[in-house]
Amino acid sequence: MKEFTRTVRKLVSTLNIKNKFDKSLLFIHRLADSLTLTMRTRNVASNIILEAKKMRIVMGKHPISISTAALYIACNLLVN
Repeated sequence: MKEFTRTVRKLVSTLNIKNKFDKSLLFIHRLADSLTLTMRTRNVASNIILEAKKMRIVMGKHPISISTAALYIACNLLVN
């Protein structure tokens, strides 16, 4: 299994394939559902993540941590 994973990584790197699926945006909706947050809060959190990705702040961070932080910031922004 390790060799398979290594081979896939090497192929992705060699062929310059980009992974377009963003797990942190998926986790926002899962977390927001469990916390019963509004769609407005989800949208603000999604925008925070997209801007942070443009600025390359979130590289190497776990997607759940990114989602949690974005939802926390979005909730604070919308309350004040």
